[in-house]
Amino acid sequence: LRLESASTTTFGLDVAPRWNPVLTASLTYYRTSYRNRIVTPGSGTGAGILLEEDKWRDRLQRNPSSAAVDSICEAPGLRGSVEQCESTPVAAIVDLRLRSLLATRLQGTDLKIEQRLPTSIGNFEFGLNASYLHSFKQATSSRAPWVDIANTIGNPPKLRALATIDW
Repeated sequence: LRLESASTTTFGLDVAPRWNPVLTASLTYYRTSYRNRIVTPGSGTGAGILLEEDKWRDRLQRNPSSAAVDSICEAPGLRGSVEQCESTPVAAIVDLRLRSLLATRLQGTDLKIEQRLPTSIGNFEFGLNASYLHSFKQATSSRAPWVDIANTIGNPPKLRALATIDW
């Protein structure tokens, strides 16, 4: 594992108009670039790596040699017996150890709007909090292509929104 680092850029605009002092709005753009981000490959499961094989190619060995299987079966962390491990047919070896990704880049926009409405029966507050992820790309190694991982298993959706009404 290598040391993880990041650089972040944000621009924001906050509005509270004089003509409507109970209304506030915020709009923020952000961009973050990670180097050597530490992750568990494939959302931490062998199935995750198999479902996203193009992204984790270097963590998956299909049709492994008997020497590769023997090295796993004889490893100190093996759960179960060596005999059972060596007698089981193996179609693939999946490496789930933590690793440092080459790079991850994400950028998005957050929007928050709040409106208070005073009435004779109390104050009502209306709100909208939304986030749009323009891109969430990562390259797992120097040979791997950049892949947009937003809206994929174990990763955030491109659009999230929450509307509220309080009294």
